[in-house]
Amino acid sequence: KRKATRGVQELVAVSHAIYLPEAELQVALRTATQHLPLTARQRKATRGVLKFVAESRAVYLLET
Repeated sequence: KRKATRGVQELVAVSHAIYLPEAELQVALRTATQHLPLTARQRKATRGVLKFVAESRAVYLLET
């Protein structure tokens, strides 16, 4: 039962990350990538930020 619940929460978190307004995503990308070298920013930023946003949203959903 625990594993199933965790899987559903992760799916919901990813769905929320996908539906975030583009402006919010751009702000998150800028914040997360400002310490990366310019060449690495585009490749690594999107993947890392989407994961970060999904995890943050999951924590928010668990708290509410």
